[in-house]
Amino acid sequence: MKKLDEFDFDTVLDRRQTDSSKWNSAEVLAENLLPLSVADMDFAVPAAVTQALVNRTAMPVYGYEFQSQALKDAIMAWHDQRHDFEIRTDWIVFTPGVVNGLAISILAFTERGDRIVIQPPVYPPFFGVVTENTRRLLINPLHYEAVSLRYTMDLNSLEKLFREKKPRLMFLCNPHNPVGRVWTQEELSLLGGLCEKYEVLLISDDIHADLVFPGHRYHPVLGISKAVKNNAIQLMSPGKSFNIPGLRFSYALIADRALRDRFSAVLSALALTKTNIMAKVAAQAAYRDGAQWLDRVLEYIRENYLLLETTLARELPWAKVIPPEGTFLAWVDFNASGFDHRQLSYILRTQARLMLYEGPAFGDAGRGFMRINLACPRGTLQAAAKRLVRAIAQAREHPPGFIEILDRPSKSCKCCG
Repeated sequence: MKKLDEFDFDTVLDRRQTDSSKWNSAEVLAENLLPLSVADMDFAVPAAVTQALVNRTAMPVYGYEFQSQALKDAIMAWHDQRHDFEIRTDWIVFTPGVVNGLAISILAFTERGDRIVIQPPVYPPFFGVVTENTRRLLINPLHYEAVSLRYTMDLNSLEKLFREKKPRLMFLCNPHNPVGRVWTQEELSLLGGLCEKYEVLLISDDIHADLVFPGHRYHPVLGISKAVKNNAIQLMSPGKSFNIPGLRFSYALIADRALRDRFSAVLSALALTKTNIMAKVAAQAAYRDGAQWLDRVLEYIRENYLLLETTLARELPWAKVIPPEGTFLAWVDFNASGFDHRQLSYILRTQARLMLYEGPAFGDAGRGFMRINLACPRGTLQAAAKRLVRAIAQAREHPPGFIEILDRPSKSCKCCG
């Protein structure tokens, strides 16, 4: 294979040579779809990560290893330098994945039948991890302002829910997948105050923490106040930041010792305390040497967003791209298309030949929306935008006969959204 420039994000890598969940799914292959669905990047990882993995293979023994202090130091240095957030070594609890961290939190801090709050539209596993562990979902939908194209938390409704339904946990997504909000310090302070007042433990999925655009800043909940710090757990990973989610490396940051002990006890009971040796090598290299690569990736993704936004503004002005403050995902409002969601899905799948992540997978508030992965070569996005515009424009001019339309949201994957 031709060696790529470390910052070459335009070259298309043929991921069909791997068992890619995005490119090699049965639907994508059978229907010849162009996928911008699953939330991983179509970019080569930082050169330092690849080299670190190659170096590790020079010792051809892959036995059991512990999590070194050097790894923890790399994590702490990253948060200090990137987010001005100081953490302690003993806060770090390694987990197999962020969704695993959600499940472990449920098992550690709730009983069957307890209530857990989520705020859709939100990452689909937030729903499944609650119901599959026989807990009850409480829904506090985000408020969507269609004029400003901005989502906010409905804190008045949330307080009413806390007061009347008495949930044990709340799951937060910060930055938020799919709507792209990076919650402000004020928003997190108000939320944290409510959680403290009503004794609701806040579990924050911060896997997109590093993916924040200029003009916005990521605020870790553990840094909001002492009270919030002792009533919250942050779930972190370099997986999205450096395009290594398949290596399955993540960790929880838990400042309160009692919370940390309960969380760790469940982790141990499930025999999930070992870290994949290649994953930790990649994570340490990414945190140590990946900052410049990440900066360049964010610039490229921002340009991709502008390409999509200007293309739709010109060709389909009624379609609205929610301005992302973070993540590499675009959340697009197609509700003014004149089609219901089932019809829209049919057009995009059969006419545009696109595999997008469909809004209803994120909850009822996602109907009429599509999530589009912007972390791809510009030529791929241009081709997808061209297909989308042509298919919808033709369908609006000559509506197809909607026969045997299936509601087929691309939500089969519960771990890589």
